[in-house]
Amino acid sequence: MDVLSEALEEDDPKVRIAAAKELLDRGYGKPVTMTADVTDKLDDIDDNTLDAAISALRAAIGTSDEVGASSTGKTKH
Repeated sequence: MDVLSEALEEDDPKVRIAAAKELLDRGYGKPVTMTADVTDKLDDIDDNTLDAAISALRAAIGTSDEVGASSTGKTKH
């Protein structure tokens, strides 16, 4: 950690960036990479099922169903 902290003071910006990246990776963890491709599977879901899933997710996180809804009350997707 001391070496990385000292590297933040280097003149070379590449060294500073590399040190900052290493410190952030250690402090916050490396970013998660999404590797699953679910786009084809979403095509098999009908609009009513998708609307129900979106409503359930919004209810779970406390978001209004009004967000993203059209005048018919259906979610735009």
